[in-house]
Amino acid sequence: MADRPVHVLVVDDEAHILKTIGICLESIGFQTWLCTRPQEALQMAQRQRFDLAFVDLKMSPMDGMEVLAN
Repeated sequence: MADRPVHVLVVDDEAHILKTIGICLESIGFQTWLCTRPQEALQMAQRQRFDLAFVDLKMSPMDGMEVLAN
């Protein structure tokens, strides 16, 4: 079985935090998808399987716990 990169979804409404986390994860070989809007993250999760997700808890209009519940 071939090794594949770890697929990580990162959701944060603060762009500079999102970019920093993305750079860090990519530097260790993870393949990342970055979203600033919770709704966009839910759409991505319907199309793509992720191994790991980092989700900001305090977002609007949907908070991180709502994103994870979906």
